[in-house]
Amino acid sequence: MTVLLTAIWPSFAKIPNHIPAGEGITTAGMCGFVLYFLLQLPFLCIPYTKVQYFFAFKSVIAPIVFLAVFGDTLRKAGGSISQSTVISQPTLLSGSTLAWAFLGSKSCSVIVSSFAFL
Repeated sequence: MTVLLTAIWPSFAKIPNHIPAGEGITTAGMCGFVLYFLLQLPFLCIPYTKVQYFFAFKSVIAPIVFLAVFGDTLRKAGGSISQSTVISQPTLLSGSTLAWAFLGSKSCSVIVSSFAFL
């Protein structure tokens, strides 16, 4: 939500931070969190029986979209996994640094989060 608000109004990123740096969140980030919570709260009150067809539809569409994004990524990477420089180049990290880089990557969590509640 913070990124969305910053994209619409760039001045949103310039809100003075009044939260201590050790807390791990900024004033703009907290505003984004509260706005997201308030926007999704009404949808949590909808009974699941009213949205079951939406989730049935999504369970068909989500794998199709996933495969389409995967195919587009392969196309941009050179046509196949074996020809991709992402796969063939050596890693610059090793040991626990490599493990934490993999587990902490935001791109993986973003991809997984969109399919997590299916």
